[in-house]
Formats: sequence, structure tokens, C-alpha cells
Amino acid sequence: MLTMIGKRLMFAIPSLIGVVIVTFLLTRALPGDPAAYFAGPAANKEAIEQIRKKLGFDKPLIEQFFRYTADLAHGDFGNSLTTGQPVATEIRNRLPASAELTLLGLIVSVVIAIPLGILAATKPGSWVDHLCRVTTTAGDTALTRIPWSPSSTARVCVSECSPAFAIE
Repeated sequence: MLTMIGKRLMFAIPSLIGVVIVTFLLTRALPGDPAAYFAGPAANKEAIEQIRKKLGFDKPLIEQFFRYTADLAHGDFGNSLTTGQPVATEIRNRLPASAELTLLGLIVSVVIAIPLGILAATKPGSWVDHLCRVTTTAGDTALTRIPWSPSSTARVCVSECSPAFAIE
């Protein structure tokens, strides 16, 4: 058991490193100047340069990356562009509602899936068995194609969890 947990953790480390690198590069590769966005449309070049310096965009990319990882390691996820609040506070405020919604969805799916699974297993080849199989396949396929599915939440992670600044 401990060996399996150790192997899983060893595979998680490269994945985590990859996510950090990709997130950093995506936030830096997007078009536009984040400092100009923060300064607003009426800002002059001096104000934009001050914000660029404050956010560390005047530093080399490798130095920005080390600052980014240090901020992540210390739990500093920066400030949200939409509210101006620290992202950690935003996550803390929204986590209870997200957990409640997740738990409710899990309970509803278990209450529906277990009886239907038992019914389909006791009557193989029946219309209930076929209906369960088709519904399960359609549901799995649809969830990978709709914009609010978990695969589309990567945008939220990139836009709300980036240290120093967030991109909308």
C-alpha cells in the first residue's frame, strides 16, 4: 500500500511541475500588456511603467518564473482582476458553495445510479439495461463537449490563480 502511494506521489510531482510551467507560460504568452490593463485606458506611459515594475514584468523571464513559483509556494496567488481581492480570499469565500454543490451532485448521482445499476445487472439485455448503457455513454460523451464541464475549468485556474496578476 505504501509503495503504491509512493509511486502515485512520484508521478504527481512531474505533473505539478508541468502545470506550474504551463500556467506561467500561458499567462505570459497572452496578447496585450497586463500593466496597461491594470493602469486603465487613461494611464500615461509613466503609470504603466510603474505598474510593470511593481508586478515584476521589467525583470527577465527566468526571474519572473522563480518569483512566480516562490509566490505559489507561499500561497500568494495574487489579486483578482474582477474584484481586486486576493485570489486566496476569493477561493476561501467560494469553496463552501462549490463543495456543497459537488456533494449534492454526488448524492443525486449515487441515488439514481445504484438502483438503476442493480436493475440493469439483474435484467441483462432488457430495455432498462440498454437505456442505462446508452444514457451512461451519452452522458460521458456530452460532458467532454460542453463549455462548463471540468475540462473547461482550466481557463478559470489560469485566470484566477496566477500570482502577481490574473488575466480575464
